Amino acid sequence: MIRADGLSVSDLLRAIIPLFELDSYAPPLVMMAAVEGDTLDPSVEARYRDACH
Repeated sequence: MIRADGLSVSDLLRAIIPLFELDSYAPPLVMMAAVEGDTLDPSVEARYRDACH
């Protein structure tokens, strides 16, 4: 386990994604759909997509 207090998930992704060989034929990001009653924050997906590119 590595502690990353104070860092956001998108910051962590940006730091570790270069260490992985990603499949260029698969979608770069897959997110679960919201369940009934939940809402999605589009800015979260945008930050994750930005971190993965």
